[in-house]
Amino acid sequence: MEFLLLKTAYPFYEIAVVGTDAKQLLVELQQQNLPNTLIVGSSKDSNMPLFKGRYADDGTYIYVCQDHTCKLPVATAKEALEQLKNF
Repeated sequence: MEFLLLKTAYPFYEIAVVGTDAKQLLVELQQQNLPNTLIVGSSKDSNMPLFKGRYADDGTYIYVCQDHTCKLPVATAKEALEQLKNF
């Protein structure tokens, strides 16, 4: 019962951090209280579903997703948190 209420109050998000500086951005995001949010990262190219086709040599990007739909990639944790508020 509590799980259903939580899901209604807080939608489930997925955040994928991809790039050479993924570790640093992951730490910044994990310091926030983000209920119902899966935060994953990769510092190399990967075929896992959340990372597939998202690695770029020119930077580290954060993808904020919900229900298989993602916002445009951003480069900072602050921008990703703004996207969560405005999803």
